[in-house]
Amino acid sequence: ATGRRPVGMFRGNGARTLKVKTLALCLPLLVLVGCTNGDPGPIAQLPRVPARSQGVDLATDAGRVAPYIKSNGLDFVARYYRTPGSRWPALSANEARELSALGLNVVAVFESHSHRRDYFSYARGYWDALQAVQQAKAVGQPPGSAIYFAVDFDARGADIVPIDQYLRGLTNGLAAAGSGERASRR
Repeated sequence: ATGRRPVGMFRGNGARTLKVKTLALCLPLLVLVGCTNGDPGPIAQLPRVPARSQGVDLATDAGRVAPYIKSNGLDFVARYYRTPGSRWPALSANEARELSALGLNVVAVFESHSHRRDYFSYARGYWDALQAVQQAKAVGQPPGSAIYFAVDFDARGADIVPIDQYLRGLTNGLAAAGSGERASRR
């Protein structure tokens, strides 16, 4: 009877409560990568690192519910960078500002058709890396902060081969985006 609603109320909006410990379980394979940005100043604040974090993963703009997220004691919001044709909205600069202004950390995740094995290849990883860096710069994500890339299915055995190629493509795409080089075919 503290007047606070339970965090689980977001479930109806397609969101789920996460604990940092279980983030890896909710997004089966995440790759931590750095994002460089030569722009003078980030729009979003650098994250603070609490001893234990709890947050929410949202497929849609968190700006309108950000005060409620904060008032429920959550520390972060996981939001997505998307491919241009996605039906889901990508994290925007305005949304990142709203979340940061309330002291909420933003966990940036690039996700596309990552629920299908046939999506993963070297070329797709390279392209996704370029897209993610472009979106991170547009949002004002602080240089050197993380972008996670989702593999959203239970990969086993032979599934690892295309995922490995995807990760190699991500690595080279991020290197190319960071150095300003144009993408090349290999």
